[in-house]
Amino acid sequence: MEITKPAESASPVTIVRREFYAMKAIEFKPEPEAVDLGKPANCYVVSQAGTYMFPAELVDGTAIKGSFDTVDWTWRTTGVELSDIAYVDGYIRFTVKKFVKGNASISAYDAQQHLMLHNWHIWLTDAPQEMGTVAGASSPVFLDRNIGAVATDPNDPNSYGLLYQWGRKDPYRNMAAGSINERPEINPAWKTVTGNTVYWNDWNIQNAWSSWEKRNNYPLCFMYSRTYYDGRDYNWVKYETAPTHYLWFTPKTNFDPCPAGYRIPTQQEFDVDYTLDDDGNIGFTVVADRQFNPLPAQGYLKFDGTPRFIGQEVTLWTCQPYATGAGQLGAYNFDYYIGEPSSLTNTDLVNRSFAMPVRCVKIK
Repeated sequence: MEITKPAESASPVTIVRREFYAMKAIEFKPEPEAVDLGKPANCYVVSQAGTYMFPAELVDGTAIKGSFDTVDWTWRTTGVELSDIAYVDGYIRFTVKKFVKGNASISAYDAQQHLMLHNWHIWLTDAPQEMGTVAGASSPVFLDRNIGAVATDPNDPNSYGLLYQWGRKDPYRNMAAGSINERPEINPAWKTVTGNTVYWNDWNIQNAWSSWEKRNNYPLCFMYSRTYYDGRDYNWVKYETAPTHYLWFTPKTNFDPCPAGYRIPTQQEFDVDYTLDDDGNIGFTVVADRQFNPLPAQGYLKFDGTPRFIGQEVTLWTCQPYATGAGQLGAYNFDYYIGEPSSLTNTDLVNRSFAMPVRCVKIK
């Protein structure tokens, strides 16, 4: 029997039957056992160092369209490190060697087409607690912090969390209009954000209407339009068909940014009794079997990415859309100015291109 070495050597290598040949030792390193993070979601909570895995699927368990040949981190906040990222037997695996509170994301790429196929948010924080109901009550149960928050004290900017344009599953960082400069003083939940430039990631703002199908492929782009039409302007998505209006809704959709087992609240779930603490922070009371910790006043981003009312206004998205025709694409949010009880409205109608935080509610 005879085999030929690769082109660098023209000399054949003869292997004689029943002869023994010495070979270099092959070191075997078994993969560490990974913690299964559970059912498919767009956000996964990690609260300690370790190796983790989650299904590479959409929220409803269906396959991601496209053939991805690469998985890697997309962006991360200061101190956060994700390593050993790989796609194995239908799961995304990654390791957190040193636990640091913050946020990061992992994406699946089609490297040949330079296309990001899907993006998952990794939320590194103490395990969020449930708040909002007494034993046996049917009222909504909320998490004790906004998505992306690493604190719960409303006076700590680290409790602000991340910001989402309505109907999009990927968060966007606070930034000034037209700028890609970091604004850590605006939202410490981002601190300093590092992007993985190997995979052509770029935080940017586009003044152009987008097809609702593009949001998975461009998670780092803040989208809006200055077009004014039928009284409802500055939307990130153009009027198309019914899916446009129900990107967020109940039951939980494939674009819901909450961890598994939770979803974005409805208008009715914010229809509760409230109280103010000595600093004017708003919280749910124990009245009518509901209790909730005070809410941080993180403000929001306008249609062009400009931060507004940081430290002054509480805003939270609901999953309820508002749409009456082409151009009229709004959504409802919860809104309150700190220290001004008269400003409290259970829900208010705003533009979908605004970016606001999300406080998740438990699916019962």
